Amino acid sequence: MSSLVLLIICVVVFVLGYRFYSRLLTLGVFRLDVNYSTPAQSLADDKDIVASNRQVILGHHVAIIAGPTTIVGSAVAVIWGILITMFVLSAAVAGSIHDAAKNGNIDQVKQLIAAGTNVDERDDAGHTPLQLAAGTGHTAVVQLLITEGADVNAKDMFDGTPLWDATLNGHEGAVELLITHGANVNATTKIENDDITPLDEATRKGHKGIIELLKRHGAKCGTSPIWSC
Repeated sequence: MSSLVLLIICVVVFVLGYRFYSRLLTLGVFRLDVNYSTPAQSLADDKDIVASNRQVILGHHVAIIAGPTTIVGSAVAVIWGILITMFVLSAAVAGSIHDAAKNGNIDQVKQLIAAGTNVDERDDAGHTPLQLAAGTGHTAVVQLLITEGADVNAKDMFDGTPLWDATLNGHEGAVELLITHGANVNATTKIENDDITPLDEATRKGHKGIIELLKRHGAKCGTSPIWSC
């Protein structure tokens, strides 16, 4: 395979990642709000506090990531060598309980649990396997994880819960399962520093079945002037 073909493949992968994976991170993981203002914008005085343009910020990000990566990556490759390769290959082949739960691969989830994997293990954003399974509507995996002792009220780094993610994506079956097993119907998550309840989110998304289900179990609206139902 020529270098040109490899270069084209890399460019295509980066473009697709920029277009789709970045959107997934923006909306599904970090839940960014386009109306949010940074301190550089809200406190700008054109003297001591001035907002930089996006090209400058991008340059700083690239420099911060690319510089240490070149040095540290080379050092790690020399020091660890084949061990790192084995870790990468094992991760690629075996996968994680988070991937298995998110994809609804119940057999792999069972195998990982049997091998001693913690059912409440966290990923980089603080998500548990139960939260990922609930957010994607895989009720069989949700039931399995709950049976194995998963925390139905575990919160990620954004205060999101399995119930909140199931509500967000309209998975009524997962919502009902979680409530049946003790999920807090009034647990709040933060959006723009406002506390949002599952009922707020269900109302905003128009999930009528989930709205009725939450109300039957004592769910209430939050206190946010913007997001509250």
